[in-house]
This record gives sequence, structure tokens and C-alpha cells, in this order.
Amino acid sequence: REEAPPGMVHITGAQFVMGAEPDAQKLRDDLEQQGVEVQEFWLDATAVTNEAFRGFRKATGYKTEAEKFGWSFVLEMQATDEAKARTNATVKEAPHWLAVPGA
Repeated sequence: REEAPPGMVHITGAQFVMGAEPDAQKLRDDLEQQGVEVQEFWLDATAVTNEAFRGFRKATGYKTEAEKFGWSFVLEMQATDEAKARTNATVKEAPHWLAVPGA
């Protein structure tokens, strides 16, 4: 494995089962169990601040997917009334995610 980039930690990949137990009482936002595989990756050791991300964007010209697509997913419980009014698009198996234009 390569040496850790400065300020980053290595996360080992693994397989696991994600989702609600088959016999569990399911909540509205629960998904059925499914096998998931996550590949290894590097993660910043600390949270990235808005200031650091702004500097990265300015230095590289990076555009987020939300900027490219013109919309982003927003958790319904975190969405403002204005955001909820601007969309009725959700994910079939995860209706707690709203596709909000301009988010």
C-alpha cells in the first residue's frame, strides 16, 4: 500500500450487509437488506472546512455534481419548505431523498 497522503488516513475496503433486518418493523425510510462492497479509499483525518473546500475549488476550477447537474439530493428531514415546494422527485426505494433544483 502506498504511503498516506498528508492529513489522510487509509480506510480498508470490506463487504457487509446494509439495510433493515427482514423481521424488523420497518420505518418509512428503511431499505431492504443488501450486500455491499466498499473498496479501500483515503479519507481526510479531519472534516474539510468550507474555507478549505473553497480554496480547493478556486485553485482547481472543480465543479460539484450539483453544479453540473443543476440539482442535488437533499434529505427530506433537512429540506426547507421552499426546497420541498420546488420538487416532487424522489428515489423510488429511498423516498426520504428529494431531488431539489438549485440545491
